[in-house]
This record gives sequence, structure tokens and C-alpha cells, in this order.
Amino acid sequence: MSVATGLVTQPDRRSLVDVPAPARSRPRLAAVLPLLLGIPVVWLLHRYGAGWGDLALFGGYVIALVAVPGLLLWRLVRRGGRSLAEDIGPGLAFGYVLEVLAYLAARAAGQPRLVVLAPVAVLIAFAAVPSLRRHWRMAPGAERAPLAWIWANATLGAALLAWAAVYFMRTRGVDYSFSDADLPFQLALIGELRHHLPPEVPWLRGESLNYHWFSYADLAATSWTTGIAPATLLLRLFFVPLLAVTPFAVASLARQVTGRWWPGPLAALLTFAGVAPYPYGWPMPETYTANGLGPVDDATVLRFGLFSSPTQTFAALVAIALVMLTIDLLRGDGSRRTLIGVAAAVAVICGAKATYLPIVICGLLLVAGLAVLTDRRRLRPALLGLAVAVPGVLFAQFVLFGGESQGMVLDPLGGLSRYGLAAATELGTFTFGQMPATGRTLVVITAVTLLSWLVMWGGAAGLAVQGRWRDPAVQLLAGMGVAGIAAVLLLNHYGVSQTWFLVAARPYLAVAAVAGLAALARRPHPSRSAPPSISAPPSISAPPGSSVPPSSSVPPSISAPPSISAPPGRSAPRWLLPVAVGAGLAVAWVVPRLGPPTAPTVGEDGRREVFLQIAYALLRLLIPVFALVIACRSVTALRGSALAVGAAMLAGISLFPSTTVVGGHVRAAADAKFEPQPQPDPLWPVGTREAAAWMRAHTGPDDLVATNAHCRRKLGKGCDNLHFWFAAFAERRFLLEGWGYTSTANRIQSETGMRGNLVPYWNEALLAENDAAFHRPTAATVDRLRTGHQVRWLFADLRDPLIQPDQLARYATLRFSSGSVAVYQL
Repeated sequence: MSVATGLVTQPDRRSLVDVPAPARSRPRLAAVLPLLLGIPVVWLLHRYGAGWGDLALFGGYVIALVAVPGLLLWRLVRRGGRSLAEDIGPGLAFGYVLEVLAYLAARAAGQPRLVVLAPVAVLIAFAAVPSLRRHWRMAPGAERAPLAWIWANATLGAALLAWAAVYFMRTRGVDYSFSDADLPFQLALIGELRHHLPPEVPWLRGESLNYHWFSYADLAATSWTTGIAPATLLLRLFFVPLLAVTPFAVASLARQVTGRWWPGPLAALLTFAGVAPYPYGWPMPETYTANGLGPVDDATVLRFGLFSSPTQTFAALVAIALVMLTIDLLRGDGSRRTLIGVAAAVAVICGAKATYLPIVICGLLLVAGLAVLTDRRRLRPALLGLAVAVPGVLFAQFVLFGGESQGMVLDPLGGLSRYGLAAATELGTFTFGQMPATGRTLVVITAVTLLSWLVMWGGAAGLAVQGRWRDPAVQLLAGMGVAGIAAVLLLNHYGVSQTWFLVAARPYLAVAAVAGLAALARRPHPSRSAPPSISAPPSISAPPGSSVPPSSSVPPSISAPPSISAPPGRSAPRWLLPVAVGAGLAVAWVVPRLGPPTAPTVGEDGRREVFLQIAYALLRLLIPVFALVIACRSVTALRGSALAVGAAMLAGISLFPSTTVVGGHVRAAADAKFEPQPQPDPLWPVGTREAAAWMRAHTGPDDLVATNAHCRRKLGKGCDNLHFWFAAFAERRFLLEGWGYTSTANRIQSETGMRGNLVPYWNEALLAENDAAFHRPTAATVDRLRTGHQVRWLFADLRDPLIQPDQLARYATLRFSSGSVAVYQL
């Protein structure tokens, strides 16, 4: 009988978790060589607008006051240090957890700069307390991360940052116009969190901020500590450490699940670059290609939302740390420290992004359900996890979000007809609220969607072989993945926000797929197959003096979960899986070129022809996969590896389309000789930035401001209500600027089907009172703002043809003017 300790099993070559090799020394220089990748990345960041001073300040702050304290706390919670490469991702996540919790306390006390006390206290404690000093180093006997593993993840992180510089920073210069809706929205919330807690909607007084806003607390804390302007953080810096270490975090999670090194970088690559296969010869509508979306929803990360949604980018890293601790808890490798760590991560993730805790809870529910049916010893840790996560969801939904649905509606399969394939072929429509596809059309769209997901993440089926599904880590990942997929199938939102559930689940689907591929690659030879045997139960730990080597994942004193072992068998040749991935890439390149260059449409070709073209394209894609699998089964030496080859080939197919999107961005930059893109004239009035800067310097954070500007632009007879610039640049609250992106506007939109940015303002009386002070200034109209609404300042857009500045100056004091903007004091 084999005895399992921590994540270590006796030398069964095919168990999901392998025995690590003894720690080997290596030259220190070799371990830091991947840092050289940062040199061209930093140069690119500076090339596109990040000043050397800001880079130095930001880098020093993140390293000294976020990453190092977080790393120490992470090692404390997990009772020992793994290699720095393994710990840096979740360690940085824990640094953000500490920072956000500390900032909420400091901001509530009215002293936001005191946020630095928490990380400084951690550094002092770990330097002064003897029992904590060991966490500055990796634990004795912990296995070093292989250089190839470090290089692979560092290369992916560097590539992501280089793409961010070329795609995002190059096109949004230092004087970016903020003419889009999302980025001024984000900037306004950073300003609100700099000055107020609890926060409100700064562009519309009285409207609760029913939103996940904890990531803006991170940005506000960084701004207070470093003095870097919020706009610089948003456009240049916030995503740098997140993109750099998230590949390491995903790879560390894969290492924890599988006990092997090579699946980690592949899981990280699939997380970012694995997208729905594209076997069609025709292009997608511009709405989809501009955002990196595929023929069906694949929740790809490589899109503008990576930068326009700090909530998602921030929460993705914190969630990985939460999941890793949850796995420790479920496997019985945890302690009170683990539970405290889970609680801390839940406290931040519940306000960082609304999509994460629900899918974690679904994963825990699956673990608990299977524990009832198979092994009740697994039930207690699953219930402990639920006892922490469920209150977090309830707090988020009913306190942070005010019980609002934010326009999310239950609409089974209703969103599928709004994605690229349906829109291109006229099988569906992008417009929310129109009649969705039904009948055979809906069946085809749903089948293509499910098949695309199977191509991306079908490798997870390999976890069913030899009882590997019994591992609670596998069950958790499966439950989270199914929850993300189910949310996309069952929910609908006018802004396609249901897809963020699938974005949240992507890392865990990718890890499950790669872990399944690893399991398939280690299947026993058919001639030597035998039923799996169960190793020691969780209550049995290694006896004193055991020769079992210590694991780099869990201290050897902790008892192990049941591991599944099998008789010795044959592993796939090392060259086979890379060759299969390469074959998948080749197939994905060739197949679209065999199809027509333009999309068949229902209007011109008929519904039947559209169905046939879709089916033919999918067959052209899948036939080579089946052919390669059959070929492997016909070769005696490769028979046990046929399924692994098929899964690897599908992974290669899913990696190819993202190269088209990224390649398009690089080609566009190359055509412009990589020069920063000239910025278009802003939609906001000339002088806005200057007037806002004056207001930040001469007014109090609690002063209320009124403005006559409400529409970002006129659309026919409608008003685009996403006007956030004044609140964003001034960092002050406005009585009534815009009213989009609020709970009330979202509710009206979901009830009426009207486009959210065209919803008219619902309080006509307040709008009339506000504008009367600018359009018909009298003692009465101005005094109504001052005494009735406690307005202290007027931020006037002089382009308004109805404004009467000379008359207004009789009842308010002109304090500043620049361009087409004037600031009056009441």
C-alpha cells in the first residue's frame, strides 16, 4: 500500500500528483535571467507615455508595499514557502487583499495615506519575529521551479505587456480624449474612492453606487501613496503587475492541481489565448473583431475589456489565490490559517467583481454534493468554504449592489443569437430585446457554441479516467467551469455582461483542460490496464522517518487526500503532444482558407444554405482531428496516447484565432511605424482639464457641483447620457451631469428594451431646476440650487447655446475660466 503525504504519493507514475524531484541547486544568475524580458517591456511602456518617474514610483510601491508583504502573508497562510516563481502570483494577490482592506479602514478614518501602515507593519513583524523570519525564504526541501517553467511564464507575461503597450497605450496617448464611455466612467470612480467612503455615483447625486468598486480602492490607495495621477494609473500602469504575474499564478494553480510543472504554462496560455475555433472563411462583424470576440462567445481575455474593466483584471488575480487556498482546505491540507486566508480573500473578491464568488460557490456545492454520495469526510471542509463564501455573496448582493440586478435577466439561450456567427449570417441579431432565434436556428447556434467550448476545454474529460474526478480540486474546478458556462446559457444582459461569468471561469476551465490532458498523457498501456487502487486515507500521514520527499506544495506534516494510483504503464512520448498542438495550429490556419470569403446570409442564401456552410466548416475542422486520433490508435507505440493527441490538437486549434486578433493590432502599429496614434479632438469642451484641475485645488471634496452639460453627444432626438468627464477630471460630486451606468437607468433599459445610453432622465423636475440656473439665471433659480440642493459651484459648458454667462455672473462669482468652460461659485 502506498502512503500519501501532502500532495505527494509513492512512485506511481500515472497519479495526478507526482513525486517531485529532489531540489537541485543552480546558479543564481540563471534564475534571474528571465527578468531581462522586462527591459524591452519597460522601454515600450515609456515609449507610449509612462514617464520614468512614474514607472519608478509605481514599481517601487508595488514591489515594496504590495508584493513583498503579500508574499510573506501568503507563505504564512500556507505554512511554508515554495519557490519565488510559484509564490509571486498569489503573493501579489494577497498584497492587494491587504492593501484594499487597509485602505477601506484608512479612508473611513479620514486619513487615506495611512494605508501604508499595514504593509509596513507586516514587513517589520516578519523581520523582527523569529518564527516569521523563515518566510523570507522558500521552505527547506521545496522544489525549485524549473527554468523552462519560469521562462515560459515570463515570456507570456512580457508578451501580454508588449501587446498592451502596442494595442492600448499607443492608441490612447498622454492627452487621451476619453471620448469612449468606459474609461471616463472608471476614472470618475477612482476619484470618488479617493475622497469618499461609502462611495456614491459621482455624476448623479442620490444614486447609489451599486457596483463592485474595490479595485478602485486599490487605484485610489496607489494614487494617495505615490502621488501619481489617477488618469496615469488607469491608462498606463494599473495593469502592468497584474498582466505580468497572472500567468505565474495560473501556472502555480495548475502545479497545485497536477503536481507537475509542464501543464502550468500551457494552462496560462490557454487562459489568455485559447478562443473559440474559427473554421469560416468570412470575417466577423466589426463589433466582434474590434473586441477580439469569436464566432460564438468564448469570453476571450484579449480584448479591450482587459483595460477598460479594472474590476475584472484585478479580481482575476485575487480569485486565483482564493481558489488555491480553497483547494488546500478541501484536500485537508489547510488549517485555521487557511480558513482565515480564505475569509480575507472572500472579503475583497466580493466587492472586486460580482462574477467570482457565485462560481466559487457552485464549485463548492458540487464538492459537497459528491461528498455526500461518495466520501462524507470531504463534506466538512466544503461546508466550511461555503460558510465563508455565501455570506460574502449576500453582502455583495444586498449591501454593495443594493439588491439590484443591474439589467441582468433570466433568459435561457436568449443571448446566443447575439454573438458573431449569428450576427454575420443573419441567424440572429446583436440588438438586445429583439426576438431571439428559435427552433432549428437556435438548435444550430447552441450546438456550434457547445462544440466550440468542447474544443477549447474538452481536455478536462481526461480527469474522468482512473478515478481522478475524486480529487476535490478537480471537482471544484469542474463546478466553477460549469457555472460560468451555465451563466452564459441562462442569463442575458443588454451590454452582454453575462459573458463576464465565463471570463471569470476561464482560468479554471483552462487548468482543468490541461490537467485532463496531463492525465491522458500518463494513461497506462492498454495491455497493462487494471482497476485503480486507492492509497492511504486522509487520516494516515507519513510516519516519522519516512523516506517520502517533502512536497513543494504542502508541508509534509499534513495528511493527504486520497490519491488515485494505477499499475505501471506507458507515458506519451515527450515530443508527441507538442507535435499534436502544432498540427492543430496548422489545421486552424488551413481550414478557413477553404471556405467562401463572404458569409452566407439568410436573406441572400436562405437558412438551409447557412446551416450547410456552418456544418461543412466544422467538418473540415474536425476530420483532421479524428484522422490523427485514429492514426495514433493504429500505431502500437502510441495507442494509449490517442485521446491525449486529440485533446492536444484541439488545444492548438483554439490557440490559433487569437493570433489573428493580436497580429492585426501589431500590423496596425507597424503600418504607423509604431508611432503613438494621434488623438482625435475630444467631445468635451476645450478647457475641461484645466478647469477641473483648478477645482481640485480650490474646492473641498464634499462640495457639490452643478453643470449644464448632460449629453455626451446628440443621437437624433436622443441624448447619449454617458457624460462623466466633469466628475472624472474634477474628482467632485455633481448634482446632475449624466445618468447612464446607474441602477435606475439599467432597470429602465431592461424593462423597456431601450438602449441604455439613450434612456431619458426620469426626474424631469430636477433636470428643469438644474438647467434653469444656467439658461434663465435669476436670484430665484440660482438660489434654488444653493439652498434647495446645497450646490456650491457651477461648472458651465459655454458651448451651450442657451446659456447666459453674463446674466449668470450677476448671481454667482466667476472664479475660473478656460476655453469653453467657466467655474462659478455660489
